[in-house]
Amino acid sequence: MRARELRALTDDELRALVEQGIAETGATSARDLGKVMGWLSPRIRGRADGKVASGLVAQALARADLAAHATEH
Repeated sequence: MRARELRALTDDELRALVEQGIAETGATSARDLGKVMGWLSPRIRGRADGKVASGLVAQALARADLAAHATEH
């Protein structure tokens, strides 16, 4: 057992990391999910569920993709 356990991330902290990951990787669409998760995974390991994080990334990228298409028309 570790001497010091990591504190679980709150929902707001996880969402903030997701947004930071998208910004840091330059992700713009759902095709970039793996790139964002590669950035995010080491930062949340042991602190948040990867499936939940992946879902949040997918939702955020879908919103970004829709917003980009809406401004094209």
